[in-house]
Amino acid sequence: MARQQALDALRQFWAPQRDDFEAAEQDVMQEFSMHATSHQYGEKLLSRADLLRLLGVFPLALLADDAPAARRATQAQVCAIYDEVLAWQAARAPAAPQRGPFTKGLTFESLRLVLLKVVLAAGLHFRHLVDDAV
Repeated sequence: MARQQALDALRQFWAPQRDDFEAAEQDVMQEFSMHATSHQYGEKLLSRADLLRLLGVFPLALLADDAPAARRATQAQVCAIYDEVLAWQAARAPAAPQRGPFTKGLTFESLRLVLLKVVLAAGLHFRHLVDDAV
């Protein structure tokens, strides 16, 4: 806790810039494009297997000081989160009514929600910022 409070004092003098967000988004988009194998209506989509391969590339243990906490997000939980977000995505109104909803995989936009939910399932909340984002 003391280490985290020391970092909070440092963070009050730093705020992310728009360029930081755009650079991070480009990196995630590149990973999405490399792993997405499904297609629907001409869009690349991330299947369940694709998501599991993607998460295998970024082990959650690297984000946590407490490696056992990072293992709490099991493969079954990740699959349940995938199914939940895919159902939410399919229930949303499609961007183009003539196409219908995406049901064969996750869009890049839905990947963000999956990643946030997986991080929460792993016990990582970054001072409850992730809780607020979901």
